Amino acid sequence: MLDDLRLLASKKPADRTTAASRLSTTLLSDAGAAAEATTALIEMALAKATPDRHRILALLADLSAGGHARLLETGDFGPLEATPKKGGNTSSPRAAAAAQEKEWRTLLGNTDKGLRAAAAMLLALTSSKPVDAANAVATAFLKEKDDAVKASELLALGVLDARGKTIEHAGLMALHAGDDPRLPKAPSPLVAVAAIVALGYAQPLAVSAPMLERLRKNARLEAPADKLPWFGGKLGSLAKARLSALEKVDVAAWIRGLDALIAAHRPKRGEHDPVVTRQWDTLVERLCAPFQGREGDEVLPEELSDDQRKLLVEGYKRGLSRVFVKLGLGWMDDPDTSHGAAWSAGRFLGVVPAGPLDRPVTIEGKSAPWWKVFVRLARKETPVAPIKKALESLSETELLDLAVDVTERAYRPSWDEGVMKRSARAAVLLEELDRRGLTTAAHEPVRVVLDALANARIGLLKGWHNGPFVPKKKQSK
Repeated sequence: MLDDLRLLASKKPADRTTAASRLSTTLLSDAGAAAEATTALIEMALAKATPDRHRILALLADLSAGGHARLLETGDFGPLEATPKKGGNTSSPRAAAAAQEKEWRTLLGNTDKGLRAAAAMLLALTSSKPVDAANAVATAFLKEKDDAVKASELLALGVLDARGKTIEHAGLMALHAGDDPRLPKAPSPLVAVAAIVALGYAQPLAVSAPMLERLRKNARLEAPADKLPWFGGKLGSLAKARLSALEKVDVAAWIRGLDALIAAHRPKRGEHDPVVTRQWDTLVERLCAPFQGREGDEVLPEELSDDQRKLLVEGYKRGLSRVFVKLGLGWMDDPDTSHGAAWSAGRFLGVVPAGPLDRPVTIEGKSAPWWKVFVRLARKETPVAPIKKALESLSETELLDLAVDVTERAYRPSWDEGVMKRSARAAVLLEELDRRGLTTAAHEPVRVVLDALANARIGLLKGWHNGPFVPKKKQSK
């Protein structure tokens, strides 16, 4: 071991590389030897005359984590030992390295690229103040030009945010995880993959389906280890190792994370912060990816899996319902009308009791709920004639129930059939709908249903939806 420590300062690059490799194998398997060597390694790392200091910093980081590759694969960054007081016990490699945190932060601005990358890694795995260290790394990242160093700093941010239990820099990671138009140019694959892996540590809920696909496509991505010390420079292998954990669907964990995000952003006036809304959309996108692109042919409730239904119900309870419009879950929702979206989401999930619009109807040999028929009608995807024919087969009560459900967009118990026997009562009810402005909507389903109602056996006049219903007076002879 002592010979290898001396060789770290050799004038021959090959000797230094071999010595660092042997020390890594030896010290990781012998805690006593690691503690013994740490002091010498720190002294060499701090001496400006030492060649290849980045290798020593990376070795210190690896020893401090007990083998950082395992931690990166699992994403389980446990609590660190407290920083020893002056003169206290610093026998642990991690504690000894943490005691020099100020020096490592200074190296973030060094002119040597490898040293900057290794310093970020060492801070991530040893800092006793992860939140402060993350801020220092983020500041350095915003000034950095080299892609390998930026990748190292992003990974450090992910680890530090995970250790500090904060999502402070999740937005920065997400920004560099894809082709965001806010960036002057698209990030390199090295930077983008590092950002996604880092985001997976800090805020796994924010890793979207396109991000996961990017990890799959870059499973062989590599950089020289002296430029990117994490995982021996094999960033693609790290991404592949993290995929299974990031792909896992754990709705209960997702909801806990969502609630923590909601609490952190403290929505005002009952409105969710855009960050919360984006997070929710990402979760639904991940879990409901098979439904994407089906907005023209709405998904039926029975198509949902248990996990999909569970997530959507929990989101609905938290007032996050606009995504239903995007997925085509529900019908005739105005994206700018949260009440309409909430009603449709609740009806779709069964949280709000089913109503007349949910009753199945067979038109031209195909069965579908009325709401789906009307969606197709509103989009001019189906002719009016067969729908009118189906409406004509309904009773007066069924027609009025359907009219109320279409116009009020809320479930109402069926009207008393006894009352409906008198057409005068039906006229009064219809006039009440008009008075409340519920029959003036421009939607084709509204017009068709209410025209059918006007032409039904109760003998109401056509054209009633253009204004309050006023029965014509009988002409006196």
